[in-house]
Amino acid sequence: MSNRTLQTRLKDLRAEGLSYAELGRQLGVDRSTVSRWASGKRTPPANVRERVYSRWRRRDKRLRNEGAVVDLSGYFRRIWFDGTPNLPLAYRRVPPYNFPVSAAVVVTSRFTIEFIDDGGFESNEGALNVTIEPNQDIGAAVEERFLEFVLKAQSPTTAGGSDLRLLKVQMEAVVLRWLKS
Repeated sequence: MSNRTLQTRLKDLRAEGLSYAELGRQLGVDRSTVSRWASGKRTPPANVRERVYSRWRRRDKRLRNEGAVVDLSGYFRRIWFDGTPNLPLAYRRVPPYNFPVSAAVVVTSRFTIEFIDDGGFESNEGALNVTIEPNQDIGAAVEERFLEFVLKAQSPTTAGGSDLRLLKVQMEAVVLRWLKS
């Protein structure tokens, strides 16, 4: 995340009612330090920038809008399958999100799938959509749906007269979005 992006996100948080003093308490630094980050006079360490970003992307004001999209890729492993499922898929706990009661919340996982057969490799793109219920663990829901996908993909498949075997699944992106039902 660039310094300019960090400044914008800090200002967004402040505009939504989170004071630099409160944010500083949450991050374990002084209010004046947060103010220097927001003005661009200083740059926080990478772990602090990630914590600021985490608070920014979970703000209710931002997520209340229909079509809101949250990138969850940072919570999931890049390699989901390399001969066997790489579990758990979510190596960090995915935070809960509050959406309107009428929202249809969907997590879409995009990935690249590699198959091998007698003639070599075949690569395809794939996607999984998982509908999330209120209070459902997002990481567990994505993992359950992925395991269903792997079982189906591992069943013998014949294409063009040769047997395809699932070799690797690499995650490209995991995003959460909501639409009115």
